[in-house]
Order: sequence, then structure tokens, then C-alpha cells
Amino acid sequence: MTTEPMTPLAEQLRHAAARLRAGEVDGAEAEARTLLEAHPGHPHVLHLRGLILLARGHVQGAAAHLARAIAAAPAEGEFHLALARVLQQQGRSEPARERAREAARRLPEAAEPWVVLGDLAVETGAAEEAAACYEEGIARQPEHWGAWNNLGLIRKTQGRLEEAEEALRRATALLPGEVEGWVNLAQTLLLAGRYPEGWAAYERRLELPMMRAYLAGVPPGLPRWRGEVVPGARLLLVGEQGYGDTLQFVRFLPGLRAAGMRLRLLCAPELMELLAFNQVADEVAALSRNHLAESVAAGAAGCDAWLPLASLPGILGVSAAAIPAPIPYLRADPDLLPPWRERRLRDGGGAGLVVGLSWQGTALHGRDPARRRSCRLAELAPLAQAAPGALFVSLQQGEGADQAADPPPGMRLVDWSGELREFSDTAAALESLDLVVTIDTALAHLAGAMVKEGWVLLPFAPDWRWGLTGDSAGWHPTLRLFRQSSPGDWTHPIRRIAERLRMGATG
Repeated sequence: MTTEPMTPLAEQLRHAAARLRAGEVDGAEAEARTLLEAHPGHPHVLHLRGLILLARGHVQGAAAHLARAIAAAPAEGEFHLALARVLQQQGRSEPARERAREAARRLPEAAEPWVVLGDLAVETGAAEEAAACYEEGIARQPEHWGAWNNLGLIRKTQGRLEEAEEALRRATALLPGEVEGWVNLAQTLLLAGRYPEGWAAYERRLELPMMRAYLAGVPPGLPRWRGEVVPGARLLLVGEQGYGDTLQFVRFLPGLRAAGMRLRLLCAPELMELLAFNQVADEVAALSRNHLAESVAAGAAGCDAWLPLASLPGILGVSAAAIPAPIPYLRADPDLLPPWRERRLRDGGGAGLVVGLSWQGTALHGRDPARRRSCRLAELAPLAQAAPGALFVSLQQGEGADQAADPPPGMRLVDWSGELREFSDTAAALESLDLVVTIDTALAHLAGAMVKEGWVLLPFAPDWRWGLTGDSAGWHPTLRLFRQSSPGDWTHPIRRIAERLRMGATG
């Protein structure tokens, strides 16, 4: 059997597409421009150009080129698939679903159209429909990493951890170098309370592109800390994760200092003042988001070893059954308290109960856990009905903060969020409140670290640190947890909080 030789155009298209897959967007674009000049209406050239525009973030232009490609060659399933992905990014779910279904019809042996359909179902909260789509993709293409990975994620959100683990282990076996699969597996194991296995898998996060930016600043000769406690040794700790992770893991630092270690902590600028006041390390310095490698390199000067802060619990052998909790391990600066106490008196008047609220996290994409952990301020209306004399205070920052301008009927709400410059301000504000009700945000970790009265709303399958069951968690044993009884439904936990408020069950 002989293979038909490729035409010059086909060879040029193959070469440009290979460069695009390799991340050489500039080179691929230069070749595509040449092809577009020579073949302005060729469907495969339009398709390539659409993919390049998508890689550049020009979603509207990508959609236009892909639509032209489909109009010229409607039988090409890959064109429909590419347009489905673009429409999904634009938030146009129904047109995206139509293109994905057409791609599935024209690519009967491909898993990818079913992965797109599954992802679209996830965005609407249809978990079982999403799982069925991923399973259909696997049936057609059993070696498809994305289908196994996404099936594992959706089973995790359903709390079906054994099935999630099985799917994610299949994904990591198929593509051991795909770091996302290992991080997803790690978080599933940690959620199941299998900390030793989870910590080990979580170390693969160091291969993520963002982590490479940190690692680039580590001097070649500086060793990674392995847990050896040497009095006087200088250890650099890099707070490479989010605010909440840093607030959660600095609990370990006082113990290391007490053992004689000298610590330098790099953290987000917004945390510096709070952590420096609490003397969690000998030195606290800013980790510049725009100059990660430079920040790490400067912080490493004079140190004997280094470690990412989120690797510390694994190094220390922390287990789900024995989480060190020397609480409180953070407190507010007393010098910052008077203005907040005055604010409470001014805003609260005769209110006997002042409750801080935070209801939304920042979501990056449709499958982002922040979408599942967030609610809307309007959904918290039963709290005001249960405590009609209470003053509610918005601590919500970023996405969702604008909802404070239109509180639910009957909710007496004031907005303090604009005065929260840094976490030192937030800590002082918490001291003036009787209670904080929050979703899973850094605010919850701060309240737990300060042993403030905090009630935390959690999705059905929450972030690993909260576990799957129980009204409290080992990381912050004084916080009370209110969990969804079914995925996506906040009615039950909000009703429970309202009942407690009605009974006056704070403190």
C-alpha cells in the first residue's frame, strides 16, 4: 500500500500547525499569513488562522475565521470542534453545544467533542450529564487523557472519591508528564484524608508553569530543605499559593523558630504587615507578582536552604488525624483596632449583633472551583429574616462586591470592603465583629487563625482542607462548617445558619 504524497499546501499547513502545537505562535502566525495571502479562502488555512488567533486570545477573530472555514467545508469535523471551543470561551453555551454535537457526528471515533459537551454541562451544574459525556468520550477513545481527567474532576465534585481516584490514576498513567492530572489526584487524595499519598502527589505542582517562574529564581546551589532542624540555619520559605494557603500554613513557622531555625518568608504584599506583626518569621518580605524569579533570588541571599511553603506539611509529616493547631496563631495589631470599633458604633447604632459577610470567590473559568464555592448575596436573605435587629457588614472584595449596593429586602447592610487595604486591616475589622459568615475564602482561614467566631459555607465536595463530612475541620477546629446537602444547592446550609441565628447560637 502506498501513501499519497502531500501537496505543498498540505505540507505547509502541517508544518505551521506543528509549530503552533509546540507553542511557537509567532512562527506559526508568520507562516499562516503567507498561506492566507496565497490561499485567502482555503478552509484549512482559515482554520489554522482561527486557531492562531485563539492562541493569541483574539476570540472574536478566531470565531469569525472558523465560521468561514465551516462555510467553505462543512464536512470537516475538526472545524466544528474548534468553533465549539471558541464559542464556549465566549460564553455562548447553546451555539457551542450545537457545534460540539456536529463535531461528534462527523468525528465518531473522537473523544474531544464529548469532552467539550461534558465541560459545557459542568458550567450549568449538570454533573451527571457531564460524567456521561466524558464516559462516552472514553468509550470512543479509551486513551484520551482529557476525558479521564475531567471525569475524575466531576466525580470529585460529586463526592465520589473512589471513582474520582480511579479516573485520575488512569489519566496520570496515560500522560505521566501532564502535571494537571497529578495535582487533581493529589487534591482528591487529600480530600479523602490520605495525606501522605496526597502530599507526595502534590509535589508535582512544582512542574507547573507558574511554579517554574518561582524556581527560576532559586540559586543553583541552594538545596531544598528536607526537614532537618539545625539551630541557626537560615531557611527561605516561599508562599507560592493563594492568600488562604499562606494563612493556613504559617501555623508551622513558630515551631521551627522555637527549635532555633531562622526563617525568611516571602509572601503576597497584602499579607506582609499582618504576618510581620505576628512575627511568624524572622523576616517577612514581599513576593512581587510581576517579578517572581527576582523576588525569590533576592530572598535567597544568605539562606542555607529553601522550600515552597505549601510543601511544609508534607515535609513535617502532617496527617489528617494529627494536624498541629496551636491556636490562635495570628492576632490583629491593637493599634489598628480603634477606628474599627468606632466604625461599629457609628454604623451599628443599637445593633446587638454585627455579622461580617463574604459570598463570592474569583472564578477563572467554567470549571473553576470558585464557581462552586460561591453564592450570591441575595441567597443570604434568610439570615436577615432570622436576625432582624442585626447589622450585616460586607467584607466582600473583588468579584461580587457590587452586590452590596443592592442587599436583599430587610437586610441592614453596610460596606466596609473599600477600607480593607491589607489583611492587617481585615484582621482588625474582624475584631470589631461578633460573627463572620463566609464561603471558603482567605477570610475563613484568617478567622480560624485568630479563633474568631466564623461560620463557613461549603459546597457539597469542598476544597481538600475541609474534608467531606463534619461540622468542623482539623485545620481550624473553632470554625463551624455548613455544608451543601446536594451539589449546587445553598438552601440547606443557609437555612441552618438562619436557624442558629434565630436561636442566638453564637459564641
